[in-house]
Amino acid sequence: MNDWIDGRTLVITGGGAGIGAAIATMFAKHGGRVLQLGRSPLALPEVRNWTVDLSNATALDAVLGEIDELGGAIDFVVNNASYREVAPLDVATPDIWHQTFQVNLFAPMEICRRMCGRMSSGGGVVNISSGAARHLSPGTAAYAASQSAIEATTVVLAKELASRGIRVNTVAPGPRPTSG
Repeated sequence: MNDWIDGRTLVITGGGAGIGAAIATMFAKHGGRVLQLGRSPLALPEVRNWTVDLSNATALDAVLGEIDELGGAIDFVVNNASYREVAPLDVATPDIWHQTFQVNLFAPMEICRRMCGRMSSGGGVVNISSGAARHLSPGTAAYAASQSAIEATTVVLAKELASRGIRVNTVAPGPRPTSG
């Protein structure tokens, strides 16, 4: 067991694959309670999974309501889920922009709004971003803008929640292989 994890609760999105699965697995293996939201479940008995499309605000609200009903403190939030569609200007429809921002910004902020109210001093939020916020490529305007937005919003939330002893940070790992 790891004393700083044992008995604490993590809410994580996109914990069914890749980096999110590694974070959720580590947390569970060290005695933490993991509440995972995403397209794919994580097959560990210690993990409570909700299969949810984060681009659907109504479905996300329902899942967050279920988490509220569980009660108890929330100690950490990791917003790891992400959506990226390569779409040059001539095919980047409003639907692509909406879905990208819903998954990459609006869902994480709604999760923070709902879960940080249950956090006490020593809690923390990590928003997983991408180098796409700074290393811009053709066809990635919606994704790059959403990553820039999550990084800027993270700085604002860090300042807002500092007085409560809640840390808010962004981590931008490089490209990683993932199955989902």
